[in-house]
Amino acid sequence: KVTTGNFTQNVIMTGGSNRMEFEDSDGSQYVDMSCPTKDTFIHFGSEAAGKQDGGFNLVTSTLGRWKQYSLADRFFKVESHSEEEITGYVKQSYADTLTTDVIAAVTETYHDTHNWVVDKPVSWHFKETFDETVDLAVSQTHNDTVTQTIQGPVTITIAKDVDETVDGATTYTTKEVEEVHDGDKSTTVTGAHAVEVVGPQTITSHTSQSIGAPTQTMAAETLQQFTAETHAVDAAALASTTAPAVTINGDGSVTITGGNITIAGGDVTITGGNLAIEHGPISVKGSVMTVDGGGQIDMAAGVIKLN
Repeated sequence: KVTTGNFTQNVIMTGGSNRMEFEDSDGSQYVDMSCPTKDTFIHFGSEAAGKQDGGFNLVTSTLGRWKQYSLADRFFKVESHSEEEITGYVKQSYADTLTTDVIAAVTETYHDTHNWVVDKPVSWHFKETFDETVDLAVSQTHNDTVTQTIQGPVTITIAKDVDETVDGATTYTTKEVEEVHDGDKSTTVTGAHAVEVVGPQTITSHTSQSIGAPTQTMAAETLQQFTAETHAVDAAALASTTAPAVTINGDGSVTITGGNITIAGGDVTITGGNLAIEHGPISVKGSVMTVDGGGQIDMAAGVIKLN
C-alpha cells in the first residue's frame, strides 16, 4: 500500500545506460524512461520538477527525430490552451477534406512571403464586415472573366493618380451618374464618338466654350435656339440651317465678317426693326421687294440695283 511515508524509488538501468525510474511515494508517483541516444526520454506522472521541460505531467523529448504513425483514426483533444513552437520548416499534407472551426478571434502573422495555390474553385463567405489594409503595392492578375456583384453602396477614395487601360470594348450600364471634377478634365478619342441622349440635355459653361471641327452639323426636328448677347460666324465659314425658321430674340446682333448671306427659295421678314446695309450693294434678281409701312430701309452709301 502506498502511503505518505513510503519513499520508495526503484531504478532499473542497463549497462548501456538505458534507464527506468519509478517513484512510488504518495501524491508524487511518476515513471521516467530514458535512453542516452539523442538524450531521449519519456516522463509521465507527477510534474517533472527540476527535469528538462519540467512542470508537466507528460513529457516526451529527444534531440533526434520523432515520428507518429497510425494506420487508423487519430483523435487529439485539448480542453485547455495549446501552444506549438517550431523553429524549422513545416509541411502538412492532407489527402482528404480539411475542416477548421474556430469559435473565438484568430490572429495570423506572417513575417515573410505567403503563397496560395488553389487548383479548384474557391468560395469565401464573410457574414460580418471585412477590413483589408495593404501597406505597399498590390498587383492582381486575372486570366479569365471577373464578375463582381455588390448589393449595397460603394465608396472608393483614391488619394493619387489612377491609370486604367482597357484593350477591349467597355460597356457601362447605370441608372444615374453624377461626376464632379475639382480640376481640369481632358478626353481624347482617336476614333468616332457618338453620344445619344433620350431625355433633355443641358450644358452649362461658366466661362468661354470653344468647339473646333472641320465641319460641324447640328440638326433639330423642331426648334434650334441660340440665346446669347452676340452670335458671330467669322472668316468665310458657312452657317447652314434646314429649320423652317431661325429666330433671334433680344437686342443682340448677327455679324458676318467677310462672308455672304444666301437665301434660296425663301423669304426674309424683318418686323419692327431696321435693315441697315453699309458699304455694299443690294442685288435683287427675278423677284419683287415690297416694303409695307412701319419698317425702314436705311442705305448709307452704296447703290440699289434692280435687274
